[in-house]
Amino acid sequence: MPIPLPVLVRIAVTAALCAHAFFVYTTARCLARTFGFDVGVLLLGIVVTTVMMIPFIWVYWIVDLPDIWQKHLRPIRRWRSNRCPGCGYSRTGAASAVCPECGVTWTEPPPYRVGWPTVKRFTIIVLIALTIGTAAGEMRILLDERAFLREAESAPDGVAARPRGWPNGGHWLFHDPLQGPIAGDRSWGASTVVPMPYQPHRDAHDSHPQAPSEDHGE
Repeated sequence: MPIPLPVLVRIAVTAALCAHAFFVYTTARCLARTFGFDVGVLLLGIVVTTVMMIPFIWVYWIVDLPDIWQKHLRPIRRWRSNRCPGCGYSRTGAASAVCPECGVTWTEPPPYRVGWPTVKRFTIIVLIALTIGTAAGEMRILLDERAFLREAESAPDGVAARPRGWPNGGHWLFHDPLQGPIAGDRSWGASTVVPMPYQPHRDAHDSHPQAPSEDHGE
């Protein structure tokens, strides 16, 4: 059974928005220059991705594009050329207001108007794309970082550096035995790497430096 054209169009729109959310989220995630999962960075990436979805509001009608053509534009075009809006049968000299070919009553087709069903469909598609795109982006980054840690463990001196995996090759990953994993970037066209040190979460008792103890000899 073939898939209806409106369903195919909505699947294509969902896939395109998923790809957009994936690229935006991974870019925002890498610009944060953090290594490993962080709830704050995750929420920040979701906010940035959601904001970057706003421009697509102006093309919300694209989810109804097949219906616009099949139920409005094509019937109106046929009606204006004195043909049946349903099948295109000529209405010239017809004695009845019912099409002898398809049985459609000959009335002027209504123009397309945006309604709540269109807005609802587009909102659902955006939410699905946002969820899938951000989840796939976070998973892609975490898997790439895990693979990098395995590469660093196999390095002779524990020092490793390489670009992040696709699609964020402009950002770099570093590993140092003393500092651990580091997330950074590389200046465009420069040969030197400028890392941003990874700052792990510290406990409350580590938030303030401790004064050195004084040993009073007797």
